[in-house]
Amino acid sequence: PSLIAWSLLALVSRCQPTMGNDESKSSKKELIMGVFSGANSYSTSGNVGVAIIAGVGGDLAFRDFTTDAEGTLQGYLTMGGDLSKQTVELGPLPVAADSFNVSFPGDTDISLFDTVVVAAGDTSVGMARVP
Repeated sequence: PSLIAWSLLALVSRCQPTMGNDESKSSKKELIMGVFSGANSYSTSGNVGVAIIAGVGGDLAFRDFTTDAEGTLQGYLTMGGDLSKQTVELGPLPVAADSFNVSFPGDTDISLFDTVVVAAGDTSVGMARVP
């Protein structure tokens, strides 16, 4: 099946870490991450979040990332998961690590490029919405 025909389940997980047990002394932060799902019969899981650094670019934080795809994995920022439209190439992903960061250029409009696609060659093996 083509990537365009494949429907994306955009799941978002939320975690709220706190510091210490005393609510009056703790500062709550909400971290929202997109959840990876597999594509084209591949099993892919994990989370992705984004940090934007004004004027410099940003980082995508991959956490607990796993896939049963083999070979070199490439990352792409896409518009709705569509590799046939304009993409931002993130380069090869470190397959040996389950948690890692990948930088993207400062002129990337993260509101347009809203989905991370992981591909092996020309085949998508997983994707996640960038929250």
